[in-house]
Amino acid sequence: MKPTYEELLKENEELKLALQQEKDNVSVALARVVESKKELDDSISYAERIQRAIMPPLDLVDTILPKSFILYLPKDVVSGDFYFVEQYGDEIVFASVDCTGHGVPGALMSVVGFNYLHQAVTEKGITKPAEILSFLDAGVNERLRQTGGESGVNDGMDLSLCTLNIKTKVLQYAGAYNPLYVISNNELLQTKADKSPIGVNTDGVTDEYTNHSLSQI
Repeated sequence: MKPTYEELLKENEELKLALQQEKDNVSVALARVVESKKELDDSISYAERIQRAIMPPLDLVDTILPKSFILYLPKDVVSGDFYFVEQYGDEIVFASVDCTGHGVPGALMSVVGFNYLHQAVTEKGITKPAEILSFLDAGVNERLRQTGGESGVNDGMDLSLCTLNIKTKVLQYAGAYNPLYVISNNELLQTKADKSPIGVNTDGVTDEYTNHSLSQI
């Protein structure tokens, strides 16, 4: 028996109501997604402001390292890459650091690394690059509880770190996987880094790094 016109009309109205309900549900879900994305974007943008505020301002870098430049092009809004510049007496310590991971995880690592570098130079008065790297290595390993795999976090960082004496013009360097490149007399010179990352010392033994000194640059 075929449905009557009234029955077809009723089914059509019910179908229209069901479709409208689904449309409303999708609109609500989309609005929630948009709001969540906005909150996430706002949080990441604010995290970027904090991360950039932690790093030394360019006017400070220009003051203590005139005629220098910094190429900082992070892959993500927040980054595991950062630079460090600090002066202690006649010594200027500067570093280029690459933390494991990208985005938020890398940015968290960068805060840990920057804090230990700052502590080593300004609080402990350590300016010898190899000693700074060992201090950083021990600090990261302890902070992330990496001895014996206690935390399960096997993250660290690679970096090149230099100290320039502004009176003697002697440049010291130590590196964890990242070498030093110097252009002198139109010649490109490379000083190799130690193949020991910062952190990830499951045996609890702090790594020692090679200190290099260049007096003619």
